[in-house]
Amino acid sequence: MRKRLEELRSRGLLDEETLNRLTAPGPDLPGGGAVAVAVACGPSSKAVARSSRGRVEALAGPDETVVASSD
Repeated sequence: MRKRLEELRSRGLLDEETLNRLTAPGPDLPGGGAVAVAVACGPSSKAVARSSRGRVEALAGPDETVVASSD
């Protein structure tokens, strides 16, 4: 997972502080460390990520406004 997050970082889609928080061990993350990250890039795109604790979905509208949801 870190490799994919670092790829997002290299594309300028994720800052260093967020990368560090998402890859921090155990107690820093709710639910014991399960993380899913979805990033929608470009107009009218969709991204879905799943972890052992649920699903994250990001939708980018035609104006590139991104709405994210999780369960």
